[in-house]
Amino acid sequence: MASLANLKRRIRSVNNTLKTTSAMQMISSVKMRRAVEATTKSRAFVAAAEDVLARVVAVRSEATHPLATRRPVKKVLLVVVTSDKGLAGSYNSDVVRHATRLVTHERQAGHAVSVLTVGRKARDFFARITDVTLVASFNQLSDAVTFREVAPIAEAVIAGYGAAEYDSVQVVYKRFISTLHQEVDEPVLLPVTAPTAAATERSAAGPYYTFEPDAEAVLAAVLPYLTRMRLYQVLLESRASEHAARMVAMKSATDAGSDLVSDLVFTANAVRQEKITAEIAEIAAGAAALKQ
Repeated sequence: MASLANLKRRIRSVNNTLKTTSAMQMISSVKMRRAVEATTKSRAFVAAAEDVLARVVAVRSEATHPLATRRPVKKVLLVVVTSDKGLAGSYNSDVVRHATRLVTHERQAGHAVSVLTVGRKARDFFARITDVTLVASFNQLSDAVTFREVAPIAEAVIAGYGAAEYDSVQVVYKRFISTLHQEVDEPVLLPVTAPTAAATERSAAGPYYTFEPDAEAVLAAVLPYLTRMRLYQVLLESRASEHAARMVAMKSATDAGSDLVSDLVFTANAVRQEKITAEIAEIAAGAAALKQ
């Protein structure tokens, strides 16, 4: 059994750690609420942009754009979104594991795979894999991701697809569902897919729009902006998932630390009581010896 001094030292160490985990839990809680609010607004805006796209297609179905051009898939770009920091449970490992499986799947299909990372954890992982082409890495984005920060990432993706460097662009990230539930998602970012049948029917049933100067010009403006907005939403979803995962992880660490402190205090009290009992026994033995 450990000595009483060692037990006290461990109790102080765990209590100091608990102060850190509790503070990180509260900070992540505040950041998560802000990120969830921004994510909800982004979802509504992207839905509205897709509604505009559906109306353009309904008016001029032959309108085309390079970002909507489909080519035989030979080269694939994976945009892997993680965080710059750890202490977020399985958040980063889930995304990286899923991306690794996708790389293997695409190679088995005979596709050349390149990776663009957002976040230091993904960059560090794929930088160690020598047979994966890491084309670019974007790190140190702010907690409240802005549309301006997304611009260089989107431009790199759009330029690469427009120049036929890639035939498909796919994003791997964690989509926020609730505080305790986030799922890894892998949507196809490019080529821009046609609107769903429900969106097209909803647009046809709504008011009629005229486009100036024409549908092609509107499509040329909407598709790049829609691509940026989709990527912006991905980063917002990823940030919300990161903060939620970190808050839950820090809460679990705080609860586990509190249980450990309770166990250590119980053990320390037992050791202290054992020492007191031994001292009393020695005193009683000495008193008995003196009487004899």
